[in-house]
Amino acid sequence: MPVTYGQGYWENLPKQEGLVNDFENLFTDEQEHYLETLLIGIESHSDAQIVIITLPQDSTSKEQFDALTLHIANSWGVGEAGKDNGILIAVS
Repeated sequence: MPVTYGQGYWENLPKQEGLVNDFENLFTDEQEHYLETLLIGIESHSDAQIVIITLPQDSTSKEQFDALTLHIANSWGVGEAGKDNGILIAVS
């Protein structure tokens, strides 16, 4: 059964699938693979973890987009605890 979006999306966040999480299906498989490889390389050569998520337009309102992005970053634990070295790039 597909995830129900809208207000319920806040309570029913999708599970993180990796460093690239294309829930809006914006990327081709090749693009996802390229981005995942790039982000793994960045993480292995720096102290930062970068995660990309694409969200369906109806996942939240424009006014709440930043708050939802922060909620996802905190819920998924992007970066290392205590280091504040995580970056979540969200696109909708």
